[in-house]
Amino acid sequence: DTLYVVTGASFRVKGDEAVKTIVNANDGKSLPVPNYYWKAVLKVSRTGGTLSDAVAVGFWVPHTDLKGRNYAEFAVSVDSIEALTGFDMFVNLPDAFETIAESNSSWAYFQQQ
Repeated sequence: DTLYVVTGASFRVKGDEAVKTIVNANDGKSLPVPNYYWKAVLKVSRTGGTLSDAVAVGFWVPHTDLKGRNYAEFAVSVDSIEALTGFDMFVNLPDAFETIAESNSSWAYFQQQ
């Protein structure tokens, strides 16, 4: 089994949500602060060197205080992260595996595979 992890930040504006900024104390320049962080995780299995299974899950996490919250509540499909970011994850995965793997949004299902 092999695990692939892709992580990023998103400044995406949703609806009337504005991108937050902070001012750099050294030079006074305004810097954008991500509104969200995301992670896409892909687990693949091979039998005799041939891909036999693939499962993926994503996490879309708001940049807020999350103390006391369970990360599993932020589980989403990789497809939804792709829609929000415009990125195409795991493009080297054969389409038949990619379509099924990237549609999963269940952390529990991902763990069981």
